[in-house]
Amino acid sequence: MLRCDPCGANCRKREMSMQGPADLIGKIQTVTGPIDPEKLGICLTHEHLLVDLSDMLPPPNTATARAFYAQPLTLEVAAHCRNYSEFGTAHHRLNSIETAVAELGLYRQYGGQAMVELTLPGICRDPIGLQRISRAAGVHVVMGCGFYVAAAHPPELTEWGEEEIAEMLVADIVEGAAAEEESRTTGKGVVYRKNTGVRAGVIGEIGCSSPLHDDERKCLRAAALAQRQIGVCVFVHPGREEAAPLEILEVLGAAGADLQRVALAHLDRTVFKRETMREIAATGAYISYDMFGEFPSGYYPHNPAVHLFNDAGRVAEIMWMIECGWTEQILISHDMAQAFRLAKWGGHGYHYILAEIVPLMRLRGVSEEMIDQILVGNPRVLLTIVAPDR
Repeated sequence: MLRCDPCGANCRKREMSMQGPADLIGKIQTVTGPIDPEKLGICLTHEHLLVDLSDMLPPPNTATARAFYAQPLTLEVAAHCRNYSEFGTAHHRLNSIETAVAELGLYRQYGGQAMVELTLPGICRDPIGLQRISRAAGVHVVMGCGFYVAAAHPPELTEWGEEEIAEMLVADIVEGAAAEEESRTTGKGVVYRKNTGVRAGVIGEIGCSSPLHDDERKCLRAAALAQRQIGVCVFVHPGREEAAPLEILEVLGAAGADLQRVALAHLDRTVFKRETMREIAATGAYISYDMFGEFPSGYYPHNPAVHLFNDAGRVAEIMWMIECGWTEQILISHDMAQAFRLAKWGGHGYHYILAEIVPLMRLRGVSEEMIDQILVGNPRVLLTIVAPDR
């Protein structure tokens, strides 16, 4: 139950906003407004256009690596990052609207029409920036909302209740995303909030660690509550252990989430046992292979114990999933979050899946119908807002 004020007026107003406008049902909400699902087109379902992960990247403890960590990005530095998994602060930022527009220009040339952008406030979400990029590039952008992993949570989140967090999520979708800015005139630490008017269209990517943090569990339960109230889908960033996705689905299911409207991200770096994948698929959740183009050597510095798929391996696993009858649950993307992966710096860019992976899928015998289902049909169904289940 929502917290109510004594007079009841604000409570009624809040209850109306929690229900959301009926005209969103059957639509896909983008940063420039709702669209008919048929207009979505080819859609990458897990990307970042503007993001800053540098605060989550601690400096290394060797002299040479520390020197590299502080270097500005150049073509030579970008190549080193791609080949040797050695990173720095400038390498984990996407902060140029102009660059994003140019990169999406390449994506459009290969047929791309839409993108789900899952940067959250803890890693520098920029609603106005996303709206400007979408308008300039002519690409539909669907924005996420919520809270990333515990390491990126605001300190006060520990004190918030699930209902309070759910209200925030619903407000981002119904009213518009709030942005916090530090005052330029009154000094450090003085913050004001403004409503950008740019509305989120999905919840997530809700961040989870391994082991799952108590506040991350709370955010998952809040996401389930908000989903029931507003009818949108939920994207989840799981921890890097094999059992993490199933634990997340258990938490969401117990909280009343519609698991058939949940997308589990990064399963191509998390789940390697087919029996685990069968358990996930049986819940009806979407299976997201969204690291195409990343870590081509197969070495994964965030969890060196795993033997990461290369892109050919990812395609082979997707073909197995199709054989299992899970085509309508498969999503693919790049999870672009580092500057050195952009075409500008010699990387693969947002057009890589359309330019390289789709032809490989055809070569391996994946039909046009299946490719269209994965790139067009599945995002369209997932992103379409449905009648809430309150």
